[in-house]
Amino acid sequence: MKRLWSFVFALVLMVCMITSISAQEADSFRIVSETIETFEDGFSIVTTISEENLTAENAARAGYNKTGSKTVTGKDQTGAVCWTFTVTGTFVVNEGVVSACITARYSHTISNSAWSLQSGNAAKTGNQAVASGTFIKKALGVTVQTVDTSVTLTCDKYGVLS
Repeated sequence: MKRLWSFVFALVLMVCMITSISAQEADSFRIVSETIETFEDGFSIVTTISEENLTAENAARAGYNKTGSKTVTGKDQTGAVCWTFTVTGTFVVNEGVVSACITARYSHTISNSAWSLQSGNAAKTGNQAVASGTFIKKALGVTVQTVDTSVTLTCDKYGVLS
């Protein structure tokens, strides 16, 4: 019985730690900007730029690493999310002098099973993290809609993401 209570206690402790870590990760990013583009057919694209909050130590240094992401969200005519496509970049910033992208990757989520990611890639170039992807929507096995998306996250020499 003592082992059972020890196991239950350890399990509860692990869940609390995981929840705490997830909350810290969510708090470590902030939304910088968000724009919405709506098309004639009612489909819309929401573009969101987020950046990792700098620690006081990093903010005080002239040279630091900065991580950010730019997410494109495809929404149908009802406003329901179909998919998201994100480019995440890490930049080295020499404040006021130069910035350079050191890593770039893409990720995606599918929220509507009619959609799928046909292709995707990411690259770093200068002070930009660039990703592109093609989403397709099928009905009865036939492609009925294709959305090509290209996402560029730029970091200027002051660490400002756009």
